[in-house]
Amino acid sequence: MALLGGVIAAFAGGTASRAEPDAAQTFRDLRTRVLEADPERLTRIGRHLMAGIDDMSEVRRLVEAKAISGVFVTRKNLRGRTAAAIRQEIESLQALRISTGMPPLWIAADQEGGMVQRLSPPLPRQPPLSRVIASHGIPTERKAAVLDYARRQGQALASLGVTVNFAPVVDVDFGIRNPRDAHTRIGRRALGQNPAAIAEAASWYCDGLRATGVVCTRKHFPGLGRVKADTHVAQATLDGAVSQLATTDWVPYAQSEDAVTPDWTMLGHVRMNALDPDTPASASKPVVDLLRNELNISGIVITDDFSMGAIQKSKLGPGGAAVAAINAGVDVILVSFYPRSIYVVLDALLAADRDGGLDVAQVDQSRRRLERADEQRSTQAATR
Repeated sequence: MALLGGVIAAFAGGTASRAEPDAAQTFRDLRTRVLEADPERLTRIGRHLMAGIDDMSEVRRLVEAKAISGVFVTRKNLRGRTAAAIRQEIESLQALRISTGMPPLWIAADQEGGMVQRLSPPLPRQPPLSRVIASHGIPTERKAAVLDYARRQGQALASLGVTVNFAPVVDVDFGIRNPRDAHTRIGRRALGQNPAAIAEAASWYCDGLRATGVVCTRKHFPGLGRVKADTHVAQATLDGAVSQLATTDWVPYAQSEDAVTPDWTMLGHVRMNALDPDTPASASKPVVDLLRNELNISGIVITDDFSMGAIQKSKLGPGGAAVAAINAGVDVILVSFYPRSIYVVLDALLAADRDGGLDVAQVDQSRRRLERADEQRSTQAATR
């Protein structure tokens, strides 16, 4: 879906081709409406948004307006740039953010290793983490290798100013392959086929990353290992009873009841038939409730990219899905591939906040989680 066509469709209806002559004006009107919203409300909503970079001036405008709390950096924005140039640009965004009186931005990247390492180059490439795990049969050696892998990766990310990595992939590989799957390819990205071993390696990885000042993100709950369709381009479903998924797919996510971890969790857009067959998991209250209450996830929960087809083509659309996600207990909504779509999401959330359409209790709980994450980040930085 073309970006401006998507904006038009969200507000004016009709086909993209019919709307094309007015697309630019529609976007400008939408942006103006968002940026001229009540500043207090915009700041309150902005804490829940992370945007990709398309036009740096656009990102700076959002940061200055306190309309986002995070920025996602990836290859398409940074191709051909040196590490020093990237670092300087991130530092300039952080300086602008601090000048507004807000805590530092969360700077996120998708640097898994293997087939997904969006910042290489300029960062050094690394093999898939699954290969490192498989090549060490002795547990102590395997742990040391995973920790070393994570520390090297974290140091490289931190050298650019990245503070959150969207890894590790803890989807269990069930051997499902789809030749038309051009993007997800869990078989090439998963850490393995044994849920307990994946959980163990993910824990080591997150420990190693955290030691460098970078937070890990376990993804993509409730799991893509059993899913054949590609949520980047289409809607997809996850089959299986809750009891079955709890003892397999969800083992790498579960935390102890008293855990207070800085680690993040990413929600995928798959529809979970056993809990909520009509709503993408990233916007589903039953799914988020299970994550919070049964798996004891008390940390930050972020969605996968709302630019993806499973959200864009859903009945809710990106705006409606954003409102549903916040009401479900999601903390951060990611809009990265089509960064300007952030205005569609912001507009929907601002309207819902103004009209009483946001769950006040959920928003308040999320605010406390986000504040705690900022405090953990500051404490960790002070002790390193």
